[in-house]
Amino acid sequence: MLKLSFENEFAVIKFLNALITQDYIQQLLQKIQLETSVENSELSEGQAWELSEHRFH
Repeated sequence: MLKLSFENEFAVIKFLNALITQDYIQQLLQKIQLETSVENSELSEGQAWELSEHRFH
């Protein structure tokens, strides 16, 4: 079961604990935060690639 709702200024996602682990949620949130940061940056594609190579290796 998955439920999406909007309350005030927040999007709220609810799902059964058995469907997903806390570790997976943390990784997903970090990825979303990273993608949001990249979208709002003024880095060139090459600079972003260089940073990603250092970040994930």
